[in-house]
Amino acid sequence: MAQMWAILLGFGYAGVPLLSQILASLMQGSSNDYLSTDRAQAAALFLVESAVLVFVRSLYQRKLAAADSAHLMPRPIYKWDLPSIIAGLGSGSLALAINNAVLSGLPGAGQQSDAAGEVATMLQSHDALTTGLLFVGAAVLAPAAEELAYRGFLLPSLQRAIWTPAAVLVVAVLFGAAHLEPAGLPQLTVVGICLGSAAVACRGNLVAPTLGHVAYNSALFFGLLLGL
Repeated sequence: MAQMWAILLGFGYAGVPLLSQILASLMQGSSNDYLSTDRAQAAALFLVESAVLVFVRSLYQRKLAAADSAHLMPRPIYKWDLPSIIAGLGSGSLALAINNAVLSGLPGAGQQSDAAGEVATMLQSHDALTTGLLFVGAAVLAPAAEELAYRGFLLPSLQRAIWTPAAVLVVAVLFGAAHLEPAGLPQLTVVGICLGSAAVACRGNLVAPTLGHVAYNSALFFGLLLGL
């Protein structure tokens, strides 16, 4: 049962872009001169990612409360120690290196994803508020929510049913597929494998994959920003 909830939660995350678009449209419909289109879209992403993080945490807590007596689910661990920090930064750096050096020659690998294209378009406004909201939403809140869902919830659930390396791979593929970017699936799967390996190596400490994910998304974000 925990595995089914975990898989549904993982794929449910694919609805975040749609929710952001709907909220941005509502905000633009009642906006004033201060809330430009770019600011509305950035604010919508920030608010949706914040809401998703709160929702995932609350769902996780409810599942923990129900499963606690039977010890069906491990509690998420957030412990800031040097090995986890090193593993986290290393996993994000390794994913970047592999995607840039090994997978860059794949068909479609050089194409900008739809999500990256939307972020780049919003960054062209050179508005400080838009840039700040985009960075926090895409490079901080999104990784925190995704890692709790995929490496905090889905990975431990699957580890109870299948071999750990297989669980890491399955979660990585689901993580990539949920982004709805077929051309970027190999790269996203690599990211998922690196982050999942960091989580396993640090015995479930989510500081490692979360920090690695933040580092990876931050590198992509500043790459877009510097490329304007």
